[in-house]
Amino acid sequence: MQAWTAKHTAEQRGRNQQNSTKRARQDSEITPAIQAIFSGWGATSTLTKLHELAVYIRVSTNHHDEWFQIVGRDLGIDNATRWNSWYDIIDVAINKKAKIMLFMSEYHSELPSTLTDQDWDILRETHTFLQPFWEATLGGQREDSGLAFSLSTMDELLLWFEEQKVCSTLSSLHQSNISRSNMPIIHA
Repeated sequence: MQAWTAKHTAEQRGRNQQNSTKRARQDSEITPAIQAIFSGWGATSTLTKLHELAVYIRVSTNHHDEWFQIVGRDLGIDNATRWNSWYDIIDVAINKKAKIMLFMSEYHSELPSTLTDQDWDILRETHTFLQPFWEATLGGQREDSGLAFSLSTMDELLLWFEEQKVCSTLSSLHQSNISRSNMPIIHA
Protein backbone atom coordinates (compact mmCIF):
# COMPACT_ATOMS: atom_id res chain seq x y z
CA MET A 1 0.00 0.00 0.00
CA GLN A 2 2.80 2.47 0.89
CA ALA A 3 4.58 1.74 -2.40
CA TRP A 4 1.39 2.48 -4.34
CA THR A 5 0.82 5.72 -2.38
CA ALA A 6 4.41 6.89 -2.95
CA LYS A 7 4.21 6.05 -6.67
CA HIS A 8 0.80 7.75 -6.99
CA THR A 9 2.07 10.87 -5.15
CA ALA A 10 5.17 11.09 -7.40
CA GLU A 11 3.01 10.72 -10.53
CA GLN A 12 0.64 13.44 -9.28
CA ARG A 13 3.57 15.79 -8.59
CA GLY A 14 4.85 15.18 -12.13
CA ARG A 15 1.41 15.93 -13.61
CA ASN A 16 1.09 19.09 -11.48
CA GLN A 17 4.51 20.32 -12.64
CA GLN A 18 3.64 19.61 -16.31
CA ASN A 19 0.29 21.41 -15.90
CA SER A 20 1.90 24.44 -14.27
CA THR A 21 4.49 24.65 -17.07
CA LYS A 22 1.70 24.37 -19.65
CA ARG A 23 -0.31 27.09 -17.83
CA ALA A 24 2.77 29.33 -17.75
CA ARG A 25 3.13 29.02 -21.53
CA GLN A 26 -0.59 29.64 -22.05
CA ASP A 27 -0.61 32.60 -19.67
CA SER A 28 2.36 34.17 -21.42
CA GLU A 29 0.68 34.10 -24.84
CA ILE A 30 -0.82 37.42 -25.80
CA THR A 31 -4.54 36.82 -26.22
CA PRO A 32 -7.21 39.37 -27.18
CA ALA A 33 -8.25 39.49 -23.52
CA ILE A 34 -4.70 40.36 -22.45
CA GLN A 35 -4.43 42.90 -25.27
CA ALA A 36 -7.60 44.57 -23.98
CA ILE A 37 -6.08 44.83 -20.49
CA PHE A 38 -2.84 46.23 -21.92
CA SER A 39 -4.26 49.16 -23.82
CA GLY A 40 -2.99 52.71 -23.68
CA TRP A 41 0.28 53.18 -21.79
CA GLY A 42 -0.02 49.64 -20.44
CA ALA A 43 0.49 48.40 -24.00
CA THR A 44 4.20 49.12 -23.84
CA SER A 45 6.19 45.96 -24.35
CA THR A 46 8.16 46.71 -21.18
CA LEU A 47 5.07 46.56 -18.96
CA THR A 48 3.86 43.48 -20.82
CA LYS A 49 7.22 41.80 -20.11
CA LEU A 50 7.01 42.74 -16.43
CA HIS A 51 3.46 41.37 -16.28
CA GLU A 52 4.58 38.12 -17.95
CA LEU A 53 7.37 37.77 -15.38
CA ALA A 54 4.88 38.28 -12.53
CA VAL A 55 2.55 35.67 -14.04
CA TYR A 56 5.43 33.21 -14.52
CA ILE A 57 6.33 33.53 -10.84
CA ARG A 58 2.73 33.03 -9.66
CA VAL A 59 1.85 30.08 -11.90
CA SER A 60 3.84 27.56 -9.91
CA THR A 61 5.03 27.20 -6.35
CA ASN A 62 8.35 26.00 -7.78
CA HIS A 63 8.73 29.20 -9.79
CA HIS A 64 7.78 31.27 -6.75
CA ASP A 65 10.20 29.43 -4.48
CA GLU A 66 13.06 29.78 -7.00
CA TRP A 67 12.24 33.49 -7.39
CA PHE A 68 12.07 34.08 -3.63
CA GLN A 69 15.36 32.24 -3.07
CA ILE A 70 17.16 34.57 -5.49
CA VAL A 71 15.28 37.86 -5.14
CA GLY A 72 14.13 37.56 -1.52
CA ARG A 73 10.84 39.36 -2.05
CA ASP A 74 7.58 38.88 -3.91
CA LEU A 75 7.25 40.89 -7.10
CA GLY A 76 3.50 41.27 -6.83
CA ILE A 77 1.24 41.55 -9.83
CA ASP A 78 -0.55 44.36 -11.59
CA ASN A 79 -4.28 44.62 -11.05
CA ALA A 80 -6.76 46.35 -13.36
CA THR A 81 -8.78 47.70 -10.42
CA ARG A 82 -5.79 48.99 -8.43
CA TRP A 83 -3.73 51.27 -10.62
CA ASN A 84 -1.17 51.70 -7.83
CA SER A 85 -0.34 48.04 -8.29
CA TRP A 86 1.70 49.06 -11.37
CA TYR A 87 3.68 51.49 -9.26
CA ASP A 88 4.21 48.82 -6.61
CA ILE A 89 5.43 46.16 -9.04
CA ILE A 90 7.72 48.63 -10.83
CA ASP A 91 9.07 49.83 -7.46
CA VAL A 92 9.98 46.28 -6.45
CA ALA A 93 11.53 45.63 -9.86
CA ILE A 94 13.72 48.74 -9.72
CA ASN A 95 14.80 48.13 -6.12
CA LYS A 96 15.65 44.48 -6.85
CA LYS A 97 17.04 44.97 -10.38
CA ALA A 98 20.36 43.17 -9.82
CA LYS A 99 18.71 40.11 -8.29
CA ILE A 100 15.94 40.09 -10.92
CA MET A 101 18.57 40.18 -13.66
CA LEU A 102 20.29 37.24 -11.98
CA PHE A 103 16.98 35.34 -11.88
CA MET A 104 16.31 36.12 -15.54
CA SER A 105 19.79 34.97 -16.57
CA GLU A 106 19.41 31.68 -14.66
CA TYR A 107 15.88 30.95 -15.99
CA HIS A 108 16.16 32.69 -19.37
CA SER A 109 15.14 29.61 -21.38
CA GLU A 110 11.95 29.15 -19.32
CA LEU A 111 10.81 32.78 -19.29
CA PRO A 112 8.47 34.13 -21.97
CA SER A 113 10.66 37.25 -22.29
CA THR A 114 13.32 39.16 -20.39
CA LEU A 115 13.85 42.82 -19.61
CA THR A 116 16.49 44.68 -21.63
CA ASP A 117 18.53 47.73 -20.63
CA GLN A 118 16.05 49.89 -22.55
CA ASP A 119 13.19 48.23 -20.63
CA TRP A 120 14.87 49.13 -17.33
CA ASP A 121 15.14 52.76 -18.51
CA ILE A 122 11.43 52.77 -19.33
CA LEU A 123 10.62 51.26 -15.94
CA ARG A 124 12.60 54.03 -14.19
CA GLU A 125 10.82 56.72 -16.22
CA THR A 126 7.40 55.15 -15.56
CA HIS A 127 8.23 54.87 -11.85
CA THR A 128 9.16 58.56 -11.75
CA PHE A 129 5.94 59.49 -13.55
CA LEU A 130 3.69 57.40 -11.29
CA GLN A 131 5.28 58.33 -7.96
CA PRO A 132 3.25 61.55 -7.37
CA PHE A 133 0.04 59.62 -8.10
CA TRP A 134 1.07 56.96 -5.59
CA GLU A 135 1.85 59.64 -2.99
CA ALA A 136 -1.47 61.38 -3.68
CA THR A 137 -3.33 58.12 -3.16
CA LEU A 138 -1.61 57.59 0.19
CA GLY A 139 -2.31 61.19 1.19
CA GLY A 140 -5.96 60.85 0.22
CA GLN A 141 -6.30 57.86 2.54
CA ARG A 142 -5.30 59.87 5.59
CA GLU A 143 -8.00 60.46 8.13
CA ASP A 144 -7.55 64.24 8.02
CA SER A 145 -7.70 64.59 4.23
CA GLY A 146 -10.85 66.17 2.87
CA LEU A 147 -12.23 67.85 -0.20
CA ALA A 148 -9.70 70.72 -0.09
CA PHE A 149 -6.83 68.21 -0.05
CA SER A 150 -8.36 66.26 -2.93
CA LEU A 151 -8.92 69.34 -5.10
CA SER A 152 -5.43 70.76 -4.55
CA THR A 153 -3.92 67.32 -5.15
CA MET A 154 -5.85 66.96 -8.40
CA ASP A 155 -4.52 70.37 -9.52
CA GLU A 156 -0.96 69.35 -8.65
CA LEU A 157 -1.33 66.02 -10.46
CA LEU A 158 -2.77 67.71 -13.54
CA LEU A 159 0.19 70.10 -13.60
CA TRP A 160 2.61 67.15 -13.15
CA PHE A 161 0.90 65.26 -15.96
CA GLU A 162 1.06 68.26 -18.31
CA GLU A 163 4.75 68.83 -17.49
CA GLN A 164 5.54 65.18 -18.20
CA LYS A 165 3.61 65.30 -21.47
CA VAL A 166 5.73 68.25 -22.61
CA CYS A 167 8.95 66.52 -21.52
CA SER A 168 7.92 63.34 -23.30
CA THR A 169 7.02 65.23 -26.47
CA LEU A 170 10.31 67.13 -26.44
CA SER A 171 12.22 63.92 -25.82
CA SER A 172 10.40 62.20 -28.70
CA LEU A 173 11.15 65.14 -31.02
CA HIS A 174 14.76 65.11 -29.92
CA GLN A 175 15.03 61.37 -30.53
CA SER A 176 13.39 61.61 -33.97
CA ASN A 177 15.77 64.43 -34.92
CA ILE A 178 18.71 62.32 -33.75
CA SER A 179 17.60 59.35 -35.81
CA ARG A 180 17.22 61.54 -38.92
CA SER A 181 20.70 63.01 -38.65
CA ASN A 182 24.02 61.24 -38.43
CA MET A 183 25.63 64.15 -36.63
CA PRO A 184 27.15 63.53 -33.21
CA ILE A 185 25.29 64.99 -30.27
CA ILE A 186 27.13 67.18 -27.84
CA HIS A 187 25.45 67.59 -24.46
CA ALA A 188 26.25 70.79 -22.60
